[in-house]
Amino acid sequence: MANSQAESADFLAPPAKSLHVEHLCDVVLPFTIQPQVFETPLGTREIIVADEGTVIGPRLRGSIWPGYHIDGLWSSDGVGQGPASGIIHTEDGADILMTAAGKLPPSGREPQQVAHTEEHKTWMNGWATTFFETGAAKYMWLNSTVAVMQVGFIRSEYFLRIFRLP
Repeated sequence: MANSQAESADFLAPPAKSLHVEHLCDVVLPFTIQPQVFETPLGTREIIVADEGTVIGPRLRGSIWPGYHIDGLWSSDGVGQGPASGIIHTEDGADILMTAAGKLPPSGREPQQVAHTEEHKTWMNGWATTFFETGAAKYMWLNSTVAVMQVGFIRSEYFLRIFRLP
């Protein structure tokens, strides 16, 4: 049986002390349709559907098709969670499915949350795992990529900053 007092398990690789990430892209998603908000036994559901968005970054550039979908669930303790998905259309014509799932801290309770009230901007520092799927040869490397995303918003635009774990 493993010693729970040890710094790490007897594993073939040393424990990672930090993770280096590569910035893949930022996604800007405007929302003109009002979110659908309703109560369920699990908490408050918030369904958000985006208009066409923009993908800006060193490895991915293009647009995100209208219909990017966030299915949020806000629990009684204020924690948000849920899946999201949409299709990136790159400048060179490839289509890439992007899916994510994660958690957001209760508003104002996250120590790393940055609120700029004069700009109505908040970085929530909730992290989501992000995955990609494509048949485009140039972007096949994305099919085995695990990424994380940071979420922010200004008025009716959401901002997703996506980092690849190398």
